[in-house]
Amino acid sequence: MGYKESVRRLTPALFLAMTAAVAGSQAQPAKPPAPTSTGAAPTFYRDVLPVLQANCQTCHQKQGASFGGLVAPMPLTTYDEVRPWAKAIATAVESRQMPPWLASPATKGVFLNERGLTAAQIATLVAWERGGAQAGTRPATLPDGPAPAHAEGWAMGEPNLDVKGEAHSLADGASEDMVTFEVGQMPRDFWIQGVEFLGGSKAVHHMCGALVFPANAPRPPGVDRETSLGCAAPGSEPRLLPDGFAYFAPRGAGVRLDMHYFKPKGSGTAVVDASRIGLTFSKVSPTHRVRFNAAGNTNFEVPPGHANWKVGAAKTFDRETTILALWPHGHSRTAAATYRAFYPNGTSEVLLDVPQYDYRWEEVYTYRTPKVVPAGTRVEVTYRYDNSPARGGKKGFDAAQPVVFGPRAADEMMLGYISYGQPLGGPPPRKRGTGSLDAVDGDRVDRFTAALEGHPDVTLEFSKVPAADPAFASIAKTAQNAVIRFTEHGIMKLRTSKTLRFGTVALKPGNAAPGFPGLYGLWLRRSPAGWRLAVTGQTDVWGTQFDAEALVAEIPLRHEETAAADAGLEPRLEVLGDGGRLTIAWGAHVWFADFALSPP
Repeated sequence: MGYKESVRRLTPALFLAMTAAVAGSQAQPAKPPAPTSTGAAPTFYRDVLPVLQANCQTCHQKQGASFGGLVAPMPLTTYDEVRPWAKAIATAVESRQMPPWLASPATKGVFLNERGLTAAQIATLVAWERGGAQAGTRPATLPDGPAPAHAEGWAMGEPNLDVKGEAHSLADGASEDMVTFEVGQMPRDFWIQGVEFLGGSKAVHHMCGALVFPANAPRPPGVDRETSLGCAAPGSEPRLLPDGFAYFAPRGAGVRLDMHYFKPKGSGTAVVDASRIGLTFSKVSPTHRVRFNAAGNTNFEVPPGHANWKVGAAKTFDRETTILALWPHGHSRTAAATYRAFYPNGTSEVLLDVPQYDYRWEEVYTYRTPKVVPAGTRVEVTYRYDNSPARGGKKGFDAAQPVVFGPRAADEMMLGYISYGQPLGGPPPRKRGTGSLDAVDGDRVDRFTAALEGHPDVTLEFSKVPAADPAFASIAKTAQNAVIRFTEHGIMKLRTSKTLRFGTVALKPGNAAPGFPGLYGLWLRRSPAGWRLAVTGQTDVWGTQFDAEALVAEIPLRHEETAAADAGLEPRLEVLGDGGRLTIAWGAHVWFADFALSPP
């Protein structure tokens, strides 16, 4: 069965089951006791089980406590289940492969859900295996199965609203499917402090929730058409938001559940999934409205065979903001992800670095202490993609093919999600565009394409940066040898299957991959000799991420100023004789350069 997308609308009668009281927060499991100091070999019940309960059983049980629990390949809740895996467990913990935690040591201790074992815990598990993996005496008070905090079902306790998706079937011959369930309407305003996704099968690749108003339905002034409630994927764990922080669910809004299914084909692989999303109401009056938006780039393409392709995005907060969590989301070619904050005072810091990203462990990195950043803070997100044959052989994709942003598992994504809260009573979030894909709170940036007439394989991609944008005001202040930076937008991108000769500079196909169209990033640069078009080999970065080491050429530009105008940035490709002209118009400014056109 091929890829398809469907929308199922459930009747209000199938909508929500509401509990009588707000669910309390779940108590954390007790810290495991220290290994015995008597010199006796560790035993399962006395020494090993407490470590497993505290660190492993959230994922390793017959059916995970939450959606994140479904990632584990085997349960580790009883002695009979654990004993056959004793050697594998010792090897995995000794090499620090388990418990999985992909963030670099630079942020050690920063995130609440950081996984890791102490040296004493590792020594206990290794010594247990080497000592024969003995069971020991089972305490009479020890319950069967996992620790109570990891009991099967809702990890955060029974939710106030249990949003149930319709059962969805994938046959033996099916591999991938995407389904959207839209359910009911909120009978009144709610503030939601907890969101938990409960996957119904291992076929769930990831799932997202949102509060939405139907396109033709009226909504209160200042209320968003759509507000994301976040997403979950294997490895993620639910968390209650801090007191005072909550999503706003206005009366009349419905709940949308976006499901992405992916499984292998073959006999016996059929599955019926019935996933759910649980919503827990705030128990205190909210002080901050929470949003879950991405610094995302939906317009990139990774060339075939390229092992280190850079893609960037950025998000600027125009108000003081409290960052609660970070979630980098990509697919099998995503090799690394980094978040960096740039502050108004000129300083910067790395918020999160995931140097070896693994799409099988989609961690939501939740701050131990929420991070307050001042108005004007810009968070830049950078991904690295590996589309090499070596990685393709390991991950099961065809590295001979380019890959673009898309919803299928074979596509790629660049969504640097940020969960954040802003004080109530302030201005509404600034809208940056109508959006291009999966828009939430109007926070996407539109991109446009201009083609050379008669040559559709020669194109320019750009954002229509308005003359009111701070980048326009910086033109007159741009320092010598500096580029104009588009703070809110991606850079101009040239894609060509022809050779464009700007005097002695030739922009040819194949610069990113043999036999592939030429990909070039374009920047406006001021030099002592006049304006230049700075050309880089990076086409998918943000307008603040100029890298001098990626510079491949500089092309002299003629510059004119016309009558004052408020038009936004608009590059054009125009036919001129046997060649053409590249023109960049912006307000009263016009830059242009002529080129000759020839086959590759």
